[in-house]
Amino acid sequence: TKKFERIAESDFSWSMGLSRDAELGSTCFWRLEIEVHRKLNAIVLIASRDISRYNENTKRLKRVRKMYRLPDHYDVGTTTTTMYDWAVVVEAYRRERVKPLIRRCASNA
Repeated sequence: TKKFERIAESDFSWSMGLSRDAELGSTCFWRLEIEVHRKLNAIVLIASRDISRYNENTKRLKRVRKMYRLPDHYDVGTTTTTMYDWAVVVEAYRRERVKPLIRRCASNA
């Protein structure tokens, strides 16, 4: 991930690792990285999965990177995550927009 961190200008990033022992005694390993880009109003998800065979000692990770640009009515600054045993939920909430009160001009007819 160091190579990616050098080229990315993210405002905030964090990562989490998930692992589970399979029936064969091997470990299925996932790493999920989430980056928040405020200027682009975007979220970048990077998922890495262990693709090595159970009898190999070395780890081989397959990495997938997806960038999601949010519509303007959502604020990437309100991003929250919730972790479950079976999923990670990433949510962003709507922007609070205050519309200015428009008054009529006084007409002198």
